Amino acid sequence: MSNSSSVQLTSSLSTFARQLRFEEVPALGVERVRNAIIDCIACMLAGTATEPARIAAEWAREEGGTPRATVPGFGFATSPTLAALVNGVSGHALDYDDVSPPMIGHPSVALVPALLAAAEVAESSGAELVTAYAIGLDAAARLGRLMNPEHYAHGWHATSTLGAVGAAVASGRLLGLDDAQMRNAIGMGASGAGGLRKNFGSMTKALHAGQAAQRGLSAAMLAKRGFDADPEILCGDHGFIDAFRGGRAQAADAASITFDTSQPLEIVASGVGLKQYACCGCTHIAIDVLLDLVKAQRFGSEDVERIECGVNPLAPGVLIHNRAATGFQGKFSMQYSVAVALLDGEAGPRQFEDERAQRGDVQAMQQRVSMHVDPDMPVQHGVFPTRVTVHLKDGRTLGGEAHKARGMHPDLPLSAEQVAAKFRQCAAQSAQKVDAERALGLLLRLEHLRSARELMSVFR
Repeated sequence: MSNSSSVQLTSSLSTFARQLRFEEVPALGVERVRNAIIDCIACMLAGTATEPARIAAEWAREEGGTPRATVPGFGFATSPTLAALVNGVSGHALDYDDVSPPMIGHPSVALVPALLAAAEVAESSGAELVTAYAIGLDAAARLGRLMNPEHYAHGWHATSTLGAVGAAVASGRLLGLDDAQMRNAIGMGASGAGGLRKNFGSMTKALHAGQAAQRGLSAAMLAKRGFDADPEILCGDHGFIDAFRGGRAQAADAASITFDTSQPLEIVASGVGLKQYACCGCTHIAIDVLLDLVKAQRFGSEDVERIECGVNPLAPGVLIHNRAATGFQGKFSMQYSVAVALLDGEAGPRQFEDERAQRGDVQAMQQRVSMHVDPDMPVQHGVFPTRVTVHLKDGRTLGGEAHKARGMHPDLPLSAEQVAAKFRQCAAQSAQKVDAERALGLLLRLEHLRSARELMSVFR
């Protein structure tokens, strides 16, 4: 992997991150970035009502720190890196945040908390914020194209690993790093990467996102001050790709990707998918198919004998809780997610609270849902096709399948009205009252804002 054709990958990422201009981001890309940032802040606000976010915020308050960056939903300011951590935890606590298929992870919850803090410190414009997001997504998603599915299947939480590198270059762009500094930031971000999938279903999964944002921003801030790292960290023996990929005998060589504007930006090529449901993306297609069947065939939970969900081989390693006892476990349980969606007709944040999870109806219903590997369901980057078979008590058998989830897959985007509705819904759940309409109004013209501080002042 250390051949001469691949050792310049870090250099090409540095050049791309420093030179991409806002004018080079297509209108579709700007729209997608804007929606991703709106969605991420929405998830941050709703997440402030959760226990992991509350704990992180209390810890940050006790740690202190110069109040230079805002913590939306909690209404206080702290140091930029602590703000990034708390906002990342809040944004991912509900698992309601967006996804990138090539990453097999959640891009915005690693990028946006770091970028909001960096933009507030640097007084960046909205256009600069949009450009930096596009850069960070390119880093995370393009590396994901190279390293996945081996990287994810090996047990790494790509939100945290790839997200840390993306957050480092995106933050570095806002902080105005030169080439040497940018490469050092990438080096530190790569060494700060981590996150084990075994923690799925616990508070630590949300911590992964906060740590990715915090470590990426810390890397950029340290690099700005002269802290150095290996200048070609991505490639070579014991580099980022070598160490994190796993199963590298089956993987493509690093020379197969580069970072430049000769190819479509990832925000256009692969996009970002926004979630309709507050649970793991592996369950979304099953929920889509089930709710479509309920609507078309007009049956209810009382009519169901059992439900079978056929998935690809990656899904069972993610959906590790077959009998969920808590809301967090339910987010990573096909059985629970399908059961609660059938009972309630929706799968929003309320459906994954402990109080809901512990009620007898959903505990009984999830006993009727099963999941198995279906050899006809392909393994694809961040896409989890599912076949659902519903056996009714009257003897009828209903079935359906899909390969893309509505909203979560970039090819089936949420409408502008749905994005705004989700923002309002999430803002209403914030730990501190937020002027949702004012915030949404500013976010909808994000690329025209003269300073990110104008936006962040709404949340103070």
